[in-house]
Amino acid sequence: MRSLNYKNSGILIMCITLLMLGCEGKEGPQGPEGPAGPQGPIGIEGATGPAGPAGPAGADGNANVTLYKYGPMTFTGAHTLTIPNVSRATMDNSILLAYYNPSNEAESTWYQMPGFGSQGVYSIRTYWYQNGANYLYGIRAMTPAGTSYLTSLTFTGVRIFLIPASNTINASIKADELPFDVQSYDAAVSFFGFDDK
Repeated sequence: MRSLNYKNSGILIMCITLLMLGCEGKEGPQGPEGPAGPQGPIGIEGATGPAGPAGPAGADGNANVTLYKYGPMTFTGAHTLTIPNVSRATMDNSILLAYYNPSNEAESTWYQMPGFGSQGVYSIRTYWYQNGANYLYGIRAMTPAGTSYLTSLTFTGVRIFLIPASNTINASIKADELPFDVQSYDAAVSFFGFDDK
């Protein structure tokens, strides 16, 4: 076997270097621009592209909520408030939320009606009905046992919010339209997939 001497190894290194340098040349001029590709989908801003165009402005929203405010009142047992100029159609398709401020509480304390009152010594029950062009909102004070509360109550104010529904859907379903026998507990449990064990 022949050993490499310094002369031969130098030539070998020079050949490898020349081969490596010979693979690279000057960078040529830039080629012509190719045709544009198809338009991609408009991305979400901040994700992969700009946001799409803004849609038209919608109509201003309005929940049509009406607030009826009533001043101080003192009563024993029951009291009636008038809700003026409201139609039966509005009342039949609305929810009423009522609150009162008992005189023995801070003026920023509001209790919801119906419900237990200040310190739980009485309960307020409510109802409403039509009387001519107006509706009347009845307030009845009861004991926790369900009898009339005969101690005088003073409210510094009452607020009633009338909130009409945006949509009304007749959701009543006849028993014969249901996909199970409503008279059978087992059929109802089976239909809804409950495990009654």
